[in-house]
Amino acid sequence: MEADRQKFKTLYPYNNAIAQTFAGHSMRFTDTKSETLNLRVSPTFKKILKEVADHEQRSMVNMLEVLLCDYCDRKGIVSPGQKPAPAPAHKRSRADRRAHVGAAS
Repeated sequence: MEADRQKFKTLYPYNNAIAQTFAGHSMRFTDTKSETLNLRVSPTFKKILKEVADHEQRSMVNMLEVLLCDYCDRKGIVSPGQKPAPAPAHKRSRADRRAHVGAAS
């Protein structure tokens, strides 16, 4: 069981960055929860999901939503009817600003 857990952690590294960036995600599941989904998973998967959810003080369902939102954001996947998030504006470095100022003079 411990070997499975270590393998899972290696394949799917998780850290607080996922939870911390959730608030800024473009993918959100805000509609009313009215659908039921039954999943058959391995005991190891369930145990690790519970540990991660408990660590983040979330339910297992909410933790799956957070992880799915993170995956969708990283892959550029948007839900139907949702506009893609605007690309972040390019910030110029101080050297770039000096180059532009010098060119204008």
